[in-house]
Amino acid sequence: MKTPIRTFAALAALALGSNTFALGLGDLPGGDKDKGAATTSVDDVAGRQESLVKRYVSAATHINDAQLQMSQALGLKQQEASLQDAATVLGSGAVLDKDAIKKVSATSQEADAAISERLEAGEVLSTESKQMLAQSLVPFGMGLNETKNLANEFKPFMQSATTAIKDAPMTQKLQAKSKLAAGLYVAKNTPGLLSDLIGTSQQLMGYMQSQNVKVPDEASDALGEL
Repeated sequence: MKTPIRTFAALAALALGSNTFALGLGDLPGGDKDKGAATTSVDDVAGRQESLVKRYVSAATHINDAQLQMSQALGLKQQEASLQDAATVLGSGAVLDKDAIKKVSATSQEADAAISERLEAGEVLSTESKQMLAQSLVPFGMGLNETKNLANEFKPFMQSATTAIKDAPMTQKLQAKSKLAAGLYVAKNTPGLLSDLIGTSQQLMGYMQSQNVKVPDEASDALGEL
């Protein structure tokens, strides 16, 4: 049980570090002024953005599945309904633009806050609910793993995107910002969401330890990949 907790702590540090970078870019377009940077095509960066967003959706789908199980186990009916709706949207393939991504992220953040609050309350749960919480760590571990791998690409994507917008002709800058908005939102906001999710996972792991609930082997395997 100790290894996953150390893993979560290490991942939290990574998430916070990535978020600090994102928040320090300054107003777009521009970012860091690198006079030696080569011209970057908006279309080329948009191609990278497509892969970034698709991988975000995959990670968000696993995390949504986990949060749905957690909400069911904890009796969070409102969050359960919202997460069911999010699962439908994620499964439809429609989460490709900034607005859709922002909505899914907000649902995850709200669910995370409610789950954390319920865990902190320390309510007595049934054996079935405890087992459901433990099982939720399987998709949760997969989602965290995918997000961690994705986070490694946030900084270079942000650099390329801000350079491409800066290099775009003045009459095309707004269009360039709009075209790259989904990827920029993911790169800027996912680290903060990841950090919050890791904090809740630590609460969950602590609760399961106190209740002598075994973490499924599949979850340990997923977390071991981090």
